[in-house]
Amino acid sequence: MQKVLIGILVFVVILVTGCGALFPTNYDRVDAERVRVLDFRYEPAEAGPGDLVKMYALFAGAGDSLIPQDIDWTVSFNVLSNDFGVDTALDIQPLMMQSYSFGYFSPNTSCLILSFRIPDSVMYNSASIPENWSSIIPAEYQSDIPDFIKSLSKNELIAFTQDLSKSAKKWGQVLKNNPGAEDSLLQADTLYPLYKNYFSQYIPAMLQFLTIKIRLFAEIQGAQKVRSTYAVRYNNCYKDIPGSRVYVNSNPVIDSVGIYKVNKANLQSFDPAVSNYTYEFIRLFSEDELAAFPDSIQTVEIDGKCTYFVAGFAAAPDSSLTIQSALQDGPATVEVLSTKWYFQLDEKEIAGVSPYDFMNIMNVGGFIEILYPPVDKRVKTFTLWLEVNDFLLNEINRPQGSNVREVRGRFKYL
Repeated sequence: MQKVLIGILVFVVILVTGCGALFPTNYDRVDAERVRVLDFRYEPAEAGPGDLVKMYALFAGAGDSLIPQDIDWTVSFNVLSNDFGVDTALDIQPLMMQSYSFGYFSPNTSCLILSFRIPDSVMYNSASIPENWSSIIPAEYQSDIPDFIKSLSKNELIAFTQDLSKSAKKWGQVLKNNPGAEDSLLQADTLYPLYKNYFSQYIPAMLQFLTIKIRLFAEIQGAQKVRSTYAVRYNNCYKDIPGSRVYVNSNPVIDSVGIYKVNKANLQSFDPAVSNYTYEFIRLFSEDELAAFPDSIQTVEIDGKCTYFVAGFAAAPDSSLTIQSALQDGPATVEVLSTKWYFQLDEKEIAGVSPYDFMNIMNVGGFIEILYPPVDKRVKTFTLWLEVNDFLLNEINRPQGSNVREVRGRFKYL
């Protein structure tokens, strides 16, 4: 059963990543006879050694063509990665899954859920942390780390940080429930004064030096490997300690999706905050919202005198420290969110319609993108997916979060 379930996922991914001849149309257009992988989302977005992780593989299209195949699902807990372009997975081994099942996202998608545990020893075995670990520190910042830390061997640094992180998790819970308990910790816990007086200012940088990648592979017989990368670090242990300057990445939260109808033809961009044109915002609803309110599916009236833009709104992005800020007590930086839009049209409505007359979206990574309505008025029903990813430059091996929201609507032609 495990190989059957995973085979479905891998067959999907290989369809997506394989020969371009599989896709004579735009990649962002989902067709019933083809497949698009919408997202590989990890929960949590980052984890530490020993933690349990779930991966949600979300895909749309081609329900009948997802043929189960015998495959091998493997993992590398030892990815050699550095700033010089090296990115190699070592010691690839079978993935020991804790669970695997089909999940539910919407009637228009399929979701496969895998769970696995990060080994306790993953840091010790990672080639991304060299034996001379202090060589990771940029030359201009070597003096920002004291010699008593740089003198630790790789194993000593990992062992100390791992022990400190386990205690930090307990301290965080104590201080979260009772902010006035710090004096008690200073007196009763021999490790807390060491952290507070000597290591707290260096922990944000040390955690970046001890951030590693792992990589999951799915391989189907006679086809290429498909891979997905995940980051492991200790940051979660420090998130509740007041003033720790340690940040945890989370998956983006998509608040809503809709369409701007702007009363001006042939616009190439639109910003409602500075626009001089009148406009209407038509919010589109998700499957859960439509289930609660079946009559709430929104109609978008198409007028040749107007320009249309899809629009997404996300909750406030996370912040984190670049390696420079971590080493020199600098300010946090807000992550960047990027987008990818997908759409699917009703198969009965587009039967006999030229693909050139379908709707289209200009995908350039923004939350507001041009929507080109269908030319053929027989095309009325559509589904939209907004995928959001986060990233931040100059943070070592920063975990990447992602999320997807699906909405539906109809066109009405004037």
